Amino acid sequence: MPLTLHIDTYRWRSHQAGVLARYPGIVPVIKGNGYGVGPARLALEAERLRVDTVAVGSIDEVGVVAGGFSGRIVVLQPQHPAVPEPITDDLVRARVTRVVAAPEAAAEAAGGRTPVILEAMTSLRRHGLELDELVTARTALPDDRFAGFAMHLPLAGCRARDAATEVGERIDRLRQAGLLPAVVWVSHVSAAGLDALRDAHPDAELRPRIGTQLWLGDPEALTVTSTVCDVHRVRRGERFGYRGRRAPWDGALVVLAGGTAHGLGLQAPRYVHGLRARIALGAEFGLAELNWARGPFTIGKRRPMLAEPPHMQVSLVLLPAGVEPPAIGAEVPVQVRKTTARPDRVVDH
Repeated sequence: MPLTLHIDTYRWRSHQAGVLARYPGIVPVIKGNGYGVGPARLALEAERLRVDTVAVGSIDEVGVVAGGFSGRIVVLQPQHPAVPEPITDDLVRARVTRVVAAPEAAAEAAGGRTPVILEAMTSLRRHGLELDELVTARTALPDDRFAGFAMHLPLAGCRARDAATEVGERIDRLRQAGLLPAVVWVSHVSAAGLDALRDAHPDAELRPRIGTQLWLGDPEALTVTSTVCDVHRVRRGERFGYRGRRAPWDGALVVLAGGTAHGLGLQAPRYVHGLRARIALGAEFGLAELNWARGPFTIGKRRPMLAEPPHMQVSLVLLPAGVEPPAIGAEVPVQVRKTTARPDRVVDH
């Protein structure tokens, strides 16, 4: 019985059309789990949108995207001589553009055949070449293999200044170094910021790389449900589960589709803002000390506690005696992070 991602197709595609209208030159990003929808499906959506270029996270993601999208594919993960090139299909390789972010990679790329984007170091400080390294790398690259400069910025709300301001400053440095006109690939810059940059720097062709906002920007368009696999009545003190835990009350044990294989029950470190968020996180830690955690499933109007940590493909929740459990085969809503979710099936409505 499946964990299902439901797509309100008309609403989802209407949202996509709105994003395309706001971001001229958009480069859809298709990486990882395909934002819960799957990379193969997003490749087909990008083809339907008639964009000329998409971006993938790593070189190993090119194959599945190339099967559904006929245009150019930019690999965001920087190329490096220490990492082997896994693409063996010459027709696919001919559609790939690589990013270079280290001097030794730039030196190797100068003698290759693949188009190259030179990534500038930004305040994110994850990858990038300093200005003098950009000059050296650009000078060594033949014009027909130079695909522009990239600037990857911190997320909105997590930076000391507006992303457009930083991009503008770096474009000015490129111009002063004689490196413009050129294509500039950017991320995490608002539509208004891009409009201002185009007005201020008409000699730079801006290509915004957008993933989350394009595919997940309308949360009501994508919903996830879990199928009820089984229901068991339990009495207080009865043991259940892998760890033989005792039921703390009379009630019902509900077995629901969705576990660690689907991305449920997985947590990453969180950056917490504000007092309320810290209090809520503290409450979660308090429950965890008692081996309890609130599950992502909604039954009735409540989110019941997980009876134990999620299994690989199912999760168990424990309902008190006063709550009527759902029937086997029913579907209940699930709150799951789409960028980690791997549903069993995707259904269009």
